[in-house]
Amino acid sequence: MRALREVLAEGRGPEQPCWVGSVKTNIGHLEAASGMASLIKVVLSFEHGWIPAHLHLRGSGQPEALRGSPLAVPRSGASWPGAPGAPRVAGITALGFGGTNCHVVVESPPPRAAVAPRSHPAERPVHVLTLAARDETALRELAVSYRQWLAARPEALADAAWTANTGRSPFEWRLAVAGRSSVEVDEQLAAFLSRCPGPQPAWGRRPKRVSAKPALVLHGCDALETLCEAWPLRAHPGFERAYAECDEALRRARGRGLWRPQQQGPVASIEHHLGAFALQHALLALCRAHGVVPRLLLVGGVGRWVAACAAGMLTLDDALDRLLGRSAATGRAALRSPRLSVLEAATGRALPADPAQWHEDAAQVGPQSMARLVAAGEHAVIDLATLRLLPVAPGEAQAPGWPAWAALLARLFVLGHPVDWTAFDAAWPRQRLSLPGYPFQRRRCWYDPRRSTAAALARSDAPDLKGELAALPPPQRADWLRPYLADRLAGICGEAASQLRPDAPLAESGLLSSLSAVELEHRVWTELGLRLTPADLQAGATLETLAQRLAAGSVAGDPGADASPLVSLRRGTRDGAWFWVHPIGGSLYGYQALVAALDEGRPVYGLQAQGLQAGQEAQDDIAAMAVAYLPPLLSVQAQGPYRLGGWSLGAFVAWELAARLRARGAAVEALVLVDPLQLLDAATDDAALLKLLACEAGIGDEGLLLDLQEAGDTARAMACFLRAARGTPTLPAGWGLEPLRRLLALYRRHAAALRAYRPLAYDGPVLMLRPQGGRPVPDTRPYDWREVRASGTIEVTQVPGDHFSLLRKEQLQCWPEALWQRLGVPARGVMVLDPVE
Repeated sequence: MRALREVLAEGRGPEQPCWVGSVKTNIGHLEAASGMASLIKVVLSFEHGWIPAHLHLRGSGQPEALRGSPLAVPRSGASWPGAPGAPRVAGITALGFGGTNCHVVVESPPPRAAVAPRSHPAERPVHVLTLAARDETALRELAVSYRQWLAARPEALADAAWTANTGRSPFEWRLAVAGRSSVEVDEQLAAFLSRCPGPQPAWGRRPKRVSAKPALVLHGCDALETLCEAWPLRAHPGFERAYAECDEALRRARGRGLWRPQQQGPVASIEHHLGAFALQHALLALCRAHGVVPRLLLVGGVGRWVAACAAGMLTLDDALDRLLGRSAATGRAALRSPRLSVLEAATGRALPADPAQWHEDAAQVGPQSMARLVAAGEHAVIDLATLRLLPVAPGEAQAPGWPAWAALLARLFVLGHPVDWTAFDAAWPRQRLSLPGYPFQRRRCWYDPRRSTAAALARSDAPDLKGELAALPPPQRADWLRPYLADRLAGICGEAASQLRPDAPLAESGLLSSLSAVELEHRVWTELGLRLTPADLQAGATLETLAQRLAAGSVAGDPGADASPLVSLRRGTRDGAWFWVHPIGGSLYGYQALVAALDEGRPVYGLQAQGLQAGQEAQDDIAAMAVAYLPPLLSVQAQGPYRLGGWSLGAFVAWELAARLRARGAAVEALVLVDPLQLLDAATDDAALLKLLACEAGIGDEGLLLDLQEAGDTARAMACFLRAARGTPTLPAGWGLEPLRRLLALYRRHAAALRAYRPLAYDGPVLMLRPQGGRPVPDTRPYDWREVRASGTIEVTQVPGDHFSLLRKEQLQCWPEALWQRLGVPARGVMVLDPVE
């Protein structure tokens, strides 16, 4: 505000007020579209000459920075100041989230000058209305809405057809009706909707690939009578221009123009030839003007000269001279090579370059010639004399001239050919109208509690799945478990999982997130009494391997009673295993891509948080976590050197483990801290923790984070989170408040552990990975490791991505080779790409 005052108030008196407003108070924050919304508001203000009031402004005064200046925020609507007709000027500023600022200055357009009325030909006698939709149901609903619209405005058919043809997307299901009036159009729409046998308008589904290319049939002077029926098409500028070119060329060549179809009296033979030439030349130009560009011409008689001219073999003057028998006298050159295929009707061969070799029998095009071309099926064959697409549709009987041309364009549109509808109405003034909107086929994509496994288990008639499995012989259990797992995955991850092949890796399919994997573990235990572990669901796991793994197991006891936090993520043969500690939330699934990328020779273990499995109490102290994780770690590797790593909360636990191992005299070969972040005191409320969970789950867009911040209480924040997360692949289907409460409780205890942790001293080497950029983590700050009394070195390396994506496969592929070598991965190019690439 102060900057606006300094720049805009200079030299401006009270009689020159400057109003300051925004569009956010009208329609809320629009992120990337906010600048365009402001432009729309300014243009509307220009149009109406009105300064709208600034909504939701509390208090009676002006902002402190604007007081005493000619700048003010409008509290009520006012007329735009200035003399009538004077230009109106406004400035628009758009401020982006990423720091991008854009400012434009807009001036109202000058008053429109009086435009002299243009002369237009008489209105075309027939109009074409095209409709398109994504499926047949929507197309029929669209036809119903247009019938109702035209019934109320029958005089607006021409403008409505032009608006629909040029302003709507040509989806694959298409309908095109041609009629002289709204009544005729309504009759055809009714015939389409009735599904009754009999003549119907052109409609259908456009082929996926429109392979048939236009082919035009050009006739000799025997078709002159039929060609003359197209004379009304001269109202179109494309036709008239081409016909006038022939007329002018003849006037230069012989001193008089063309014979015209409406002339009376006997006509010389040469005039028949010239008339057939000019009419077909004009019709060919009309086709091209509407986007119907031929790839092949089938010719006979005079049509050969038209084709030679269209294919670039002759100029228009050359073609007319040869028709007049003047080629020898003028010394014209031989025909050039054609730019498109031209076939003689009689022989089916290419038109020779020497007219002396043109076949005598090709004076006319017979039905057999056209039938052969249609039978080949490679082209959409158009008879230029009758303006019909061959073969003729059953019941098709169009009047010549405009009705025939309109019916041809309608059929081509339905077949998928790109018709230029703007050219169709080029000669007439049209007005854009507000037409019926698209009939979206809305489908409810929501969780149905009747399909929920929990609901099924609650019913008294629920099947005894555990008993069914136990009753089967061991060799048959894998066959039973395979469809069971597919059904549970479909229920958790969405219907797409039902199409999953048994041998397709689950990690590569993108179906399983960390939340979905934990939910699958929970359902398998609840329904079958069998336990899946994170190791079972690591990279490479398929429905087949899970079925085989569970078939080999037995019904277990309470998994929470004696479950070890140590999980084998990958087997190996070399000494010196990797131990990776869980991040906040306790799950190990965020390490899937990293485990697959590490040296295949080393075994990899994960330390999973307590509280994920039933019967376990979550911990809220990092030192206590390290004490609980140390014995199982020593049970698989009694002596050093040790290799430890952790992401987020796991980095702090890995530091604590390394410090305790060093205190025992053990060697720590590597300690990798992946973006260790400490939660601020502000992250004590559940809304802030839900923001963190939303970002980790991949649904933390700015709008959701703002809604969570403004929720006010836990219940509203949880409802807001579930609304945004439903339907995303990260949230298991059927999730509700109860599982979210359990996960939120785990986050709450881990957040408390982060805030309270004071690290032990550690004197070994440390590799710390920091993201290069991306969105910040809500309510966190980087921990200042310089405060730790450590005599070792801490090497900081930046890697692509943000806090939540830097361990995903696509980001790992961009890590530099030197980093992989630090992690013990040989330079084999397994996951290594030069970051410059």
